[in-house]
Amino acid sequence: MSSSASSGVSDRFSVRGRGIPRQCKCGQFSVIKTSNTLKNPGRLFHCCPSGSEEVMFS
Repeated sequence: MSSSASSGVSDRFSVRGRGIPRQCKCGQFSVIKTSNTLKNPGRLFHCCPSGSEEVMFS
């Protein structure tokens, strides 16, 4: 089997490590931030670099 087989996933939703989309719906590349909430202190999460509240995953 060829090692260059395509996954069929569009570039916008190409996975990065654990299945996270690389780009937000606005077209910018996602950034990783650290939560400072009481419920999830120190937890990493992906978000839009422009601070959009819109859901990144669709």
